[in-house]
Amino acid sequence: MGLHFLNLLATFEQKAEDEGIDKEEIIQTLQGALIEQFPEMMGISKQILIKSLDELVALSNITLSLHTLSQANTAEEAQSWIYELPMLYSRQLAQEFLTVNNQTHITITPNATTRRISSSFSYESSLPNPVSIDSINQNLPTIA
Repeated sequence: MGLHFLNLLATFEQKAEDEGIDKEEIIQTLQGALIEQFPEMMGISKQILIKSLDELVALSNITLSLHTLSQANTAEEAQSWIYELPMLYSRQLAQEFLTVNNQTHITITPNATTRRISSSFSYESSLPNPVSIDSINQNLPTIA
């Protein structure tokens, strides 16, 4: 889907110039997409977790369906899909339980307040012994 997303950006740029869209709007759209939507789109692939053949088929169906649905013939269509595709892809994968939530990571260090912020929460603490919780690898908390 990452390559398809880049293709949408290229389609938007090419069609926007052909359709007479203001250069400033083209630049703003492309810069915004490369700063916000593209990293989001690429981050989705890091969250995908496939444990069975059925899940692989579901992933293929979602990817193919959205790829087909998001074909753009105009700059306006491409621009719309640039903003919509990451959200729709993420939502459909989560709906089928094909993603893992890798947002939880807490580190507490001795005699200092450490703050780790994720998109789901922020946690501050000051304890004598460091504690680390890493849900990405599903490790048990460790105390050093």
